[in-house]
Amino acid sequence: MNERKKITIGIDLDDTISNSNEMFLKYGKLYNEEKKINFPIDETQWDVDKAFGWSDNDYKEFCRKYLKILLNNVKTKENVGKIIQELKNEGHKIIIITARHEEEIDDPYTLSKEWLEKNNIYFDKLIVNSRQKEIDCLKNDVGVFIDDNLKNCISVYDKLHIPVFLFNSIYNKHASYPNIERIYSWDEAYMKIKNVAKPIS
Repeated sequence: MNERKKITIGIDLDDTISNSNEMFLKYGKLYNEEKKINFPIDETQWDVDKAFGWSDNDYKEFCRKYLKILLNNVKTKENVGKIIQELKNEGHKIIIITARHEEEIDDPYTLSKEWLEKNNIYFDKLIVNSRQKEIDCLKNDVGVFIDDNLKNCISVYDKLHIPVFLFNSIYNKHASYPNIERIYSWDEAYMKIKNVAKPIS
């Protein structure tokens, strides 16, 4: 019997494993109400200035006040824990690569690690403060990458030319790029990765 390839899978955290956007929108609206920021919130926008009408100082204050609460209580994507565990059981290596950093929240590593463990999300390695995910993917020999941020997907694909999957979200639904496939669920991600890991002939 031919053995399937073992792959190192690089996975983003926010809005790929978690449903961060839902909580961010909830607390973003609350912040605007408290600060009396009269702005037509646009949940399809990635940048907080376009989404919430925030200045840099608004965003920093929001992070100080709400980001830890938000990230501690965010829910997981459907079936993500089960699928990642199955991928690990099949011999793949799981690396979580997130841009969470100290300028937004204290000790992003511990916060992220504890949330992953609390929600039964397996990982072999956790990387925080990833400003150039293509470099972290290259250093860790990542063979498949999954992220909801198109810019990250493009940079990883252009650098490594590996299979890259864009996890569908409200703010990337119109985005596209050659050779980057869009996925809509973790069940679909599992099937895509199984196809990448076809038996070695």
